[in-house]
Amino acid sequence: MYSETQFLIAVCDDEKQDREEIAKLAEDYYQKEHVAHSIKTYESGTALLEAIEHGERFHLLILDVMMDQLDGIGLAAALRRQKDDTTIVFVSTNREMALQGYEVAATRYLSKPLKIDKFHEALSWCYQLFYENREVLFTTPQGMRRISPMDILYVEAGERGTRVFLENERVDTSLRIFEQENPPASEAVPALPQGVPGQSVRGAVHPAV
Repeated sequence: MYSETQFLIAVCDDEKQDREEIAKLAEDYYQKEHVAHSIKTYESGTALLEAIEHGERFHLLILDVMMDQLDGIGLAAALRRQKDDTTIVFVSTNREMALQGYEVAATRYLSKPLKIDKFHEALSWCYQLFYENREVLFTTPQGMRRISPMDILYVEAGERGTRVFLENERVDTSLRIFEQENPPASEAVPALPQGVPGQSVRGAVHPAV
């Protein structure tokens, strides 16, 4: 079972060697940066699309562009038609298709063979997008309350509970910070490049097909 703070990644490439290499590079990077994550690999665009349509969810899709049957561009277009705004990074040996990649709102279009520094920058940026959009779940006297970490100015922890200060209000909860479902950034956690916070949880790579 995944936690709400876990960064969920799908790697889709019909070339087994490329698929495993991309997954390994992403795994090594996020482990090094102490980011809670899980990676699943798919050998075809059709397999990944079917998984998503059956309820699988991801925060980042790393897609090869040139694949048989349903290629990366076609997969991305199908998802966008379904109002799916999952972050997408394309990887390909075909640089001429880069424009089509951005037409389906891809975050990055990277050339094969991958340049490690550019791939790491893309992974860092995509995690930052995820972090800025995730929410922390608090129990308050008025009921459950979801708050984006980006809206939290600071947190005060007391013996009777936690007080969360936002720009225009404060939120009180009877639970201590470590009792929240997703603790806010009051704990000392490592930071990704460009100041992106992470969480120290071991990740895993799962072949999905």
